[in-house]
Amino acid sequence: EGRCVGGTTVVNGAILHRLPEEGHAAWASADPALGVRIPFSALERCAEAVERDLGVRENLAGILPGLPAAAALRRLGWEARAMPRGAPGCQGTGRCLQGCPSGGKLSMEASYLPRAQRAGARILDRHRAERVLRQGRRVLGVLARDTQGRAQRIRARRSVVLAAGTLQTPALLARSSLGTPHLGRHFQCHLGAGLIGLLDRETSAVTGPPQGIEVPFPSPSVGLRLATQLLPPELLLARTGLAGRALTELLRQVSHLSAWTASVRSGAEGRLALSWSGNPRVRFEPSSRDLERVREGLALQAELLFELGARAVYPGVAGLPNRLEDPAQANRIRRAPLDPRA
Repeated sequence: EGRCVGGTTVVNGAILHRLPEEGHAAWASADPALGVRIPFSALERCAEAVERDLGVRENLAGILPGLPAAAALRRLGWEARAMPRGAPGCQGTGRCLQGCPSGGKLSMEASYLPRAQRAGARILDRHRAERVLRQGRRVLGVLARDTQGRAQRIRARRSVVLAAGTLQTPALLARSSLGTPHLGRHFQCHLGAGLIGLLDRETSAVTGPPQGIEVPFPSPSVGLRLATQLLPPELLLARTGLAGRALTELLRQVSHLSAWTASVRSGAEGRLALSWSGNPRVRFEPSSRDLERVREGLALQAELLFELGARAVYPGVAGLPNRLEDPAQANRIRRAPLDPRA
């Protein structure tokens, strides 16, 4: 979570996918009123407006066909496409996750928040919203505290909108004694698991957006998506499971490393509750089916990395060797334990 003006948009990769129609259909099937009050056509109109405002485009579309990764994907018969990102001025520094140094990413502090200020909004930075103030069923405003612990009551003229994300919004509702019996239930997220390969040549693993290319596997039998994961060395090497001399040796070859990740939509649901300090605490355990997809995603990444010319792949899975050196060994990942701790 980004604890700054602009929130988590400041420290993410600016990837902006539209909600798929099948996702909306599943929600509307479970709650028909939702489909009536928020039809898919209305969401599409909003998505078009947001994409215009944030300059959403596929930054790597022009160069993707000529990249070695695209050639390897064609040999495997896999589809590849450039990620849609809200970064029209992207300079390819690869530092999206630390805050864009070039200003090319239109995160909230560079887009909607200045626009809101021009329309008369007042932003209270260095304040934390603690709870919603109300009188009976009527909402009055918000109680906030600054970094010195001083309380401030902010009165609402018309309404209070909570937009604090998947974790902090239900926590704020719970602290305010607001909500329904479903509050804090049905928590879901996408699961991610990445692999690193040591190639036989130099790669531009620390340039470009952190995730610029995606490989979708829409079949229900797979249900996952691969993507490039271009990270700076201090984040990249943390994934290898190596330490000491082995880690030092790999650091010397950092220009030869290529990283990918697999994202899986979870079927399992978790629960969110408040800790003793009033902060959100999540209990979530992936299902066996979720973990099967994660494991398959790791195996597919290994196949891709060996196709790219990897001399070694580092799976980072307990129960497997730290280093795989043969394409035939990619199948060993498919026998890895289905234990989230692994």
